[in-house]
Amino acid sequence: MLIEMLDLSPLEKLVDAIQNGKWKTAEDLIKLLVEQPTGRSDLSEENFKRRIIKIIKDEYMDCKKKTSREKVTFALLSGHQEEYNEEIPELRDRLIEASQIFTDELCHGEETISNKASDFIKTGETILTYGCSSYVKRFLLKAAETQKFTVVYVSSGSKSLDSEMVKAFSSRQFLECTS
Repeated sequence: MLIEMLDLSPLEKLVDAIQNGKWKTAEDLIKLLVEQPTGRSDLSEENFKRRIIKIIKDEYMDCKKKTSREKVTFALLSGHQEEYNEEIPELRDRLIEASQIFTDELCHGEETISNKASDFIKTGETILTYGCSSYVKRFLLKAAETQKFTVVYVSSGSKSLDSEMVKAFSSRQFLECTS
């Protein structure tokens, strides 16, 4: 499962700030998240932060549209930069729900993608792959459940991984593998 490979602890910290942080406006929350020490210099943490901030802005604007459509329209047309400083009572609940949906998408992404495999790979096709991530492996094996196709596996340099991939691909009755 993806959650075993993807370190979600930075995301969990951000979600905790949404749920339990001391903030009243979207602007307060964005400042809280931006100022939150990362503890690591890794791009996934910054990407999580950017995505959560986008969710905050989107949810804030959705709430504001419901309360004052004319003000929002005027602001957008005049090029006004939104300050996200209005208190909106339902924002916290909406952000908790939106951040849970985002987390679920991350945790089940590999499964969702692999379930679409037979839509993209058809019988008789030849698929070239250089190395093989768990996503690619699962995608190809899922497609092999219903389609007969050939995989040309180009070595990534890791003999143990290469042998594991060729063995996994060759063991399927609908899948030919050339390395």
